[in-house]
Amino acid sequence: MDIEQLHVLAKIDPLEEFHGLVFQKIPEGIWVTNTDGSIQYINPSGAALIGYAPEELIGRHWESLMFSARGDIVAATDGKPGLGLSDHHEYMLIHRNGEHIPVMITKSALVEEDRFIGTVAVLTDIRERKRAEEELKEKDRLIESVIQSSAVATFVIDAQHKVVYWNQACEELTGMKAQDLIGTSDHWKAFYDYYRPCVVDIIVDNKSSDMPDLYSTYSKSLLIEGSLCAEGWYPNIGGKNRYITFDAAPIFGAHNELIAAIETIQDITERKRLETQIEKAKKEWEVTFDAISDMIILTDSNRRIIRCNAATIHHLQTTYKDLLGKCLDEVFLGADAHATAYPLRETEKVQFPTLSGWYKIATYAIQNDNRRTVWLIEEITHRIEAEQALLESESRFRSLFEHSNDAVFLYSFDGHILDANTKACDLLGYQKKELLTMRFQSLYDRDKIQTFQEAYERIWGKGEIRLDARLQRANGTLVDVEINFRIIDRQKNLIECIVHDLTFKNLAEIDHARLLTAIEQAVEAIVISTKQSTVLYVNSAFVAITGYQASDILGQPLTMLGYGEIDKQSLEDNINKIVRGEIWRVRKSYKKKDGTRFECDMTISPIKNDSGEIISYVTIMRDVTHETALETQLRQTQNLRAIGQLASGIAHEINTPMQFLSDNTHFLSESFSDLMRLMQKYNELVFASRQGAPTGELIQAIDAITLDIDLGYLCEEIPGALQQSQNGIQRVSEIVRAMKEFSHPDVKEKVLLDINRAINTTITIARNEWKYASEVETDFDPKLPFIPCYPGEFNQAVLNLISNAAYAITDVIGDHPKVKGKIKVSTRKVDTWVEIRISDTGSGIPEAIRDRIFEPFFTTKKIGKGTGQGLTIAHNVIVEKLGGSITYETEVGKGTTFIMQLPIENNGNGRSIK
Repeated sequence: MDIEQLHVLAKIDPLEEFHGLVFQKIPEGIWVTNTDGSIQYINPSGAALIGYAPEELIGRHWESLMFSARGDIVAATDGKPGLGLSDHHEYMLIHRNGEHIPVMITKSALVEEDRFIGTVAVLTDIRERKRAEEELKEKDRLIESVIQSSAVATFVIDAQHKVVYWNQACEELTGMKAQDLIGTSDHWKAFYDYYRPCVVDIIVDNKSSDMPDLYSTYSKSLLIEGSLCAEGWYPNIGGKNRYITFDAAPIFGAHNELIAAIETIQDITERKRLETQIEKAKKEWEVTFDAISDMIILTDSNRRIIRCNAATIHHLQTTYKDLLGKCLDEVFLGADAHATAYPLRETEKVQFPTLSGWYKIATYAIQNDNRRTVWLIEEITHRIEAEQALLESESRFRSLFEHSNDAVFLYSFDGHILDANTKACDLLGYQKKELLTMRFQSLYDRDKIQTFQEAYERIWGKGEIRLDARLQRANGTLVDVEINFRIIDRQKNLIECIVHDLTFKNLAEIDHARLLTAIEQAVEAIVISTKQSTVLYVNSAFVAITGYQASDILGQPLTMLGYGEIDKQSLEDNINKIVRGEIWRVRKSYKKKDGTRFECDMTISPIKNDSGEIISYVTIMRDVTHETALETQLRQTQNLRAIGQLASGIAHEINTPMQFLSDNTHFLSESFSDLMRLMQKYNELVFASRQGAPTGELIQAIDAITLDIDLGYLCEEIPGALQQSQNGIQRVSEIVRAMKEFSHPDVKEKVLLDINRAINTTITIARNEWKYASEVETDFDPKLPFIPCYPGEFNQAVLNLISNAAYAITDVIGDHPKVKGKIKVSTRKVDTWVEIRISDTGSGIPEAIRDRIFEPFFTTKKIGKGTGQGLTIAHNVIVEKLGGSITYETEVGKGTTFIMQLPIENNGNGRSIK
């Protein structure tokens, strides 16, 4: 309710009616005062705002409730009584408990017959707004702190090209001080001897077309819209000849207007020099390739040798020509089956059947070419013991390195240590309780205590400094460290001190840079989020895959991407799994920023602290849209291949009844001609009898024809031929009907399916696959319920299992057996599942390959007999798509039973293979 409505309602007579209509029903505080400022009426919300009951405030002057009274609240708004105008002011009310409550008061004069009779005011609690304003100011201070403390040279200009920020790293790189540049447009002087726009100026002016005239090497950023990059040699930046990269990006306001631009500058001179050296080294490597004593071999995606050095030829005692095209495993492991079962792989120590001695194998994938691999095979026979000792030493060093963190102290300005972390205790050898009784300066090298005192003065002046120093451990020894001092609270005189152990500084920096580079350049999207799923970090790949900028997703729940077709129960189960510290892996459809969907493999893993407590989660997302399309194509190819085999078998099945239909039709045609010849003579005999002519000759002709056509034989065989033809037509109809049911078109949604009928149809279709080697026996549960299913894909899975069973039987008894094997198919209901068993009397599954039978392209069939996709497709359909399970029981020499269980209800949760 606004002030104008209150102004009208307040005039309603009697005031009790006004009280009933307004005061008791609105959440805002409402005060009505007399001309002297005393409160005449106040609603419950207005009284509760400062902790009183309404009756306690009636008659009190409103100024007694103000922390800072404003006398004009009782005056008419603009000196024109009767106009009912209102104004707005912020005040501070005093709560009954002494708390100050900020409010916005909107007031209006009450007039009656042009006479001022009092004031009505609406009080709005603005504590939340005030807190939000303070939080915004704190974020601004945080952003400024991040820019100022960044190790990367960074500066910001506003929309008028004035310098807003110029951090310390920028000062160190360019030699120009922030105090000389802030508020000016002279930032170009840090890079050029004459005026010319910097990259940030081009972004502010929206003149990216000027980049070719100003920079020889430039590009647009693919990650941030509107960003520009440039690089090149500059002869006098900070007094040095440097190779510099410039990255600049726009900064937009709340209404998407450009308010500033930020630019980072990096000196990559050393990197450029290293690139030159690497190119030179590459040429030298080409020259010395054959002089290297270790074996170097280049293989293709099929592990066949396409290049090797002279040392390889020497070790293997062969020729270059003989090695080309050979499989690497065959060369080093021999041509027996053992070499195929255990292929060559990267290892620290191995022996080869074809060579003497010990060897180390290292592999290197050629960048941007995953089809070729470089193998470095080094003979290490004479170094095993020495290398083992070195590995143990490196392991100890690595363990120490991995567990090292920065030591952190918190102390007051007088030096008293208020807090210290575990690494601080480890670094200096003190117990925490000992450190808390000490002053920080007592840890300082006594020979340099004067330097420390000077540092204290600099800390208070600058607020933050870095200092190389030595600290004394508890045992009296000294440790070289880098100390970062920062004032975190001037009012409380609190100083934060971060101590870096310089012993491992360089190694840590290299490792940290490598880690950051790996994360940022990873192909997979990497997201770090809180336990409540709030996003804390995303890498560049996330931006490229989803279309969301980091600013869009940071601070938001990851669920804003959507979870596609994950049902509620499945989602809750997997969320509980991650909370328990387990890993959730899922492939589902997710939504990009533009609304399009993409298929993604997502892994969510918990991140734990040293105590084993989950503190956050890391999510790795891999875009598999293209892979999914390829898998679909592969399944279609498999289906086409199966259809081709089925077509051949069905053609054979139809050919038999069609053959005797053709023979019977030919027989009936000839028989009809003979009968027509006999009928013609009978017609002549009838005609002659009616005319009174002699009939003896006609009767003799009829007897001759009857004898010639063997009328008795025709009367006996014609009914049989007709019955056989009807049976053949019925058989063809059954096959056609089965084909129609089997080739059920793929559907996007599950439909209720009669499992028994679908399996029976598949058995009919696949008859040519099994009839020569086996008999099929069925045992179907007639009370089996219909279940939600994809008919076409289910039929394909059953067909694959029946075909495999027939092949396993043929493998035992041959193509022309005297006694056939048996395939048994049964169905039954087990709890909330439908169970399907397909058993065979084949060869069984060898133990050595049982853990691989569901792998794509793995097959034990002869070339041309199988693709290794049958069981893979069956597993994908039953487990991944239908939410069921597929297991097996097998005994070598006796046979195999595949057991499929499908949910009666559409729960969508697949179960793992047993």
